[in-house]
Amino acid sequence: MQQIKNKPILIPKTVLIVFGCCMLCISSAWSQIIGFGYKNEKKGMFQATVNLPLTYSKDNWIDVATGLDYTTKNHLAPSGFSMNISAYHYLIGDDNIQASLIGLESGYLINTGLGNDTYKLTPYVYYERSLFYIRAGVDYYFREEKGYPFVSVGFGGLHIMRNMKFSF
Repeated sequence: MQQIKNKPILIPKTVLIVFGCCMLCISSAWSQIIGFGYKNEKKGMFQATVNLPLTYSKDNWIDVATGLDYTTKNHLAPSGFSMNISAYHYLIGDDNIQASLIGLESGYLINTGLGNDTYKLTPYVYYERSLFYIRAGVDYYFREEKGYPFVSVGFGGLHIMRNMKFSF
């Protein structure tokens, strides 16, 4: 009996790169959630993230954002450029000093490190105080069928801005 292998759905890299560049331009112009820092996933990496909140209100139980994530090359774990959508719930977030949330992120990784391009799912917890943040979770990569725990710390975040009111 012949076994039929499921072929993964492949999206051309040029389509993903063009989409990612467009998202980066839009996100950098309008985003409120930006971060730069260090991510440890079996090996230390530089991480940059830009997110565009689609919903961003104290009145929502769950907020949703889309964004881009970049990590430098890592030969021990998947890394590279990913486009994500995430849903998150604020545990602490009613003041302008700190924010804490739990979330679930899903995305597609253009891999520059270990293995091939893949889809990922990431449950995480996040804490931000002033302009510094820490985030911990597990990146689960479907192609590898393996999860990679991580901790990232950095500068940025700006989740606290959802409580600020600006008037002119």
